[in-house]
Amino acid sequence: MRLPTQQLSLGSEGPEVGKLYEYLARFGYFPNEGLSEFKTWRPAVDAVVADEEVFDDTVDRAVRLFQQQNALASDGMVGPKTLALMGKPRCGVPDAVPKDGPRPFVASGSRWDHLTVTYQFDNSGADLPAADARAAVRAAFDRWAAVSPLRFQEVANGADIQIGWFAGNHDDGAANAFDGVGGVLAHCYYPPPGGGSLAGDLHFDEAETWTTDDPPTGVDLLTVALHEIGHGLGLDHSSDPASVMFAFYGGIRRELTGDDIAGIQAIYGGWHQPFPITPPGHARPGAIATLSRFREHADVYWIGPDGGVGTNFWTQAEGWHQPFPIAPPGHARPGAIATLSRFREHADVYWIGP
Repeated sequence: MRLPTQQLSLGSEGPEVGKLYEYLARFGYFPNEGLSEFKTWRPAVDAVVADEEVFDDTVDRAVRLFQQQNALASDGMVGPKTLALMGKPRCGVPDAVPKDGPRPFVASGSRWDHLTVTYQFDNSGADLPAADARAAVRAAFDRWAAVSPLRFQEVANGADIQIGWFAGNHDDGAANAFDGVGGVLAHCYYPPPGGGSLAGDLHFDEAETWTTDDPPTGVDLLTVALHEIGHGLGLDHSSDPASVMFAFYGGIRRELTGDDIAGIQAIYGGWHQPFPITPPGHARPGAIATLSRFREHADVYWIGPDGGVGTNFWTQAEGWHQPFPIAPPGHARPGAIATLSRFREHADVYWIGP
């Protein structure tokens, strides 16, 4: 992709402005039919400029939004900092700038309708042993799984997410063609329906030198996979430069930040922190044997260290109550609760005595 090489501002004219327009249109700031596979994406500036080589008010607005989205001073001046950022390697997914302005994590509006998401490798690239490439991508999936209810499973075919390394135009549209070393490193399409016919698919640019070394001797595969999988799960780019979901590559970033975690949990929910429902000493190790849940009410039953049977219950209105016994000491063997029957407002608990 051609990049502007000189400072530009409102009123500038000529081929350098044309390069600026081309860059902004490629990454989501103007209407672009070539980005049609990103179904939920909308251009930051939904207007067509009269002349692509004239820096008018419409281009000025797009530049300011680009600067805001990427934590730069929003002055509309395409100066050294803006030019330097445009020259950095980045993700090929277009920026989706919310109507109320850039903000940290942004959900694309698409999500998987099941929590076990499958993936497969069409190929594993030429730079790394296949096992190493697969392990790095697996590690990226594991990081998202650790902070969400999602689980990921590699399969041989028919996967939700297809992964591969490709060069140049690789049959997902000329606008999404890879551009050689630097520039776009990878892209991943949103989940259905936002990813169109390529929903979830993850493509790496074969022209890059991919590595798993630390410090990296090329582009760090785990870092890029972690970012791209975020798109494949429904996240857009974040305006937080520390976030994994920030659009630009800045070296190794292998751990999710609070912004990334908040984003994925806003889409799929997350695990709550564990908390006690009975004080220490009330149950033998491994003694919880059964649980009953009915509408807005839950009961847990266990065997105490003295052979008594205890219970606690939860209601949506009041939360957990205090534990209490339902059978005195000596009534049950450790692990002896066998089954529970519940019908409407009636429950029966069965256990084996000593």
